[in-house]
Amino acid sequence: MFTRSPRKSTRQTAVQLHTPHTTIWNVLHNRLHLNAYKVQIVQALHPNDKPRRFEFAEQILTRIEDDENYLRKWFFSDKSTFHVSGKVNKHNCRIWGSEKPHDYRELERDSPKVNVWCALSHTEVIGPFFFAETTINSVTYLDMLEMYAVPQMQQHQPDVIFQQDGALPHWGMIVRDFLERELSRQMVWKRWTNPMASEITRYNTTGLLSMGVCQEHCVQDPCALP
Repeated sequence: MFTRSPRKSTRQTAVQLHTPHTTIWNVLHNRLHLNAYKVQIVQALHPNDKPRRFEFAEQILTRIEDDENYLRKWFFSDKSTFHVSGKVNKHNCRIWGSEKPHDYRELERDSPKVNVWCALSHTEVIGPFFFAETTINSVTYLDMLEMYAVPQMQQHQPDVIFQQDGALPHWGMIVRDFLERELSRQMVWKRWTNPMASEITRYNTTGLLSMGVCQEHCVQDPCALP
């Protein structure tokens, strides 16, 4: 049955065969020596994606040749949410050993969270910036850009090219007006009309940066918590 349909649900099989669910699992593991593997989720590709990526690579290489400081102008940004209690996705936390450790972590429901923003350039890390607000909207995001992010970026690199994702707070009219005025339209985001925008923002360039920088400042490794 599972040879013909490897994605078949064990619970549905148990119902169809009028057999306990644990029996199905025992047969799969102990008799058939089968293991349950997680499906890997990847970005869907379309026919025009490869030509667009090729065009993007050519544009970037041309601009680098024309301006040796081109890459130094870029600031890639991202925002992440951290649980103050150390809550993590259990699939990202592993304990290695020769025997099952029977380890567990107590978790509070609706535990406090903090929103953190970072930006990365060729030589600098701007942030981390911790939002006092639990919910980020265009007004709070604009305040952060006006008072913190843009002045620091311009201090390090006057001719900034700023990348951000297409989250709704980043797309508000007041945010767009401010960035167009301050950065002379040198922005890249998913919904912007720049042909490079959709290609660059497909990649979570600073996701790992946010995790690393913010954990260094305020978050312990949850797997190492006592």
